[in-house]
Amino acid sequence: MATLGNRESGIGNREETEEFRVWSRYAIDLWSRYAIDLWSRYAIDLWSRYAIDLWSRYAIDLWSRYAI
Repeated sequence: MATLGNRESGIGNREETEEFRVWSRYAIDLWSRYAIDLWSRYAIDLWSRYAIDLWSRYAIDLWSRYAI
């Protein structure tokens, strides 16, 4: 029967702790790069849609003023 401290399973060994630290840092680094990449793509997409919408409104406004 395992105790709450997991002493019987050997999780507290130094080698496993170092390996866990390395993998956890790698996982955090990978996820943060992926999440930032997704966020930047989303932000660029939103900005391009909003900027195109603003430009089209401005162009229609100019055209309606001077075309008549």
